[in-house]
Amino acid sequence: MSTLDTRPLAAPAAAAEGLAPEAASKMLRKVGLKVTRSRLAMLDLLARRQTHMSADEITDTLREEGHAVDRVTVYRNLDKMLDRDLLAMVYIPGRAMRVGLRRNPGSPHHHFIVCEKTGRVEELDTCFLQECWDYAAQRIQEKSGWELTGHVMQYVGVAPDSAGGNGKSQSR
Repeated sequence: MSTLDTRPLAAPAAAAEGLAPEAASKMLRKVGLKVTRSRLAMLDLLARRQTHMSADEITDTLREEGHAVDRVTVYRNLDKMLDRDLLAMVYIPGRAMRVGLRRNPGSPHHHFIVCEKTGRVEELDTCFLQECWDYAAQRIQEKSGWELTGHVMQYVGVAPDSAGGNGKSQSR
């Protein structure tokens, strides 16, 4: 049986001080991406923050830190790093899409749980759907004609340490 791992997101070599350029370069090369100053700065920022950020937050913060980046460059690089599974994307209801460093960069399959009160995001190291994937894919194809090639799943709830929350959400 799978265990539920809800440790906060953090890159392997990430710490409060950020991601060393050598480690970030290695991550980029490992997934076949060119090493650029913008990508290194983005990975370092996400490692330092150890949280998910919107593209606008990333752009604004990098500019404040003196990096010459524009929104188009940030969006283009986010797309490439998301495609190569270096970053994880999460949708928080009522907020912009956010990205963060994957706990296991390059590993393709992951899910998240999002606190509906605080927006806190945690990566899960298990996929309950995987256990019944063949059955679900077959049933969906029978009903819709669609051939499934993958899935994206995100859980939403209330974190145990959320202000005013006991970890249990009311049914909707």
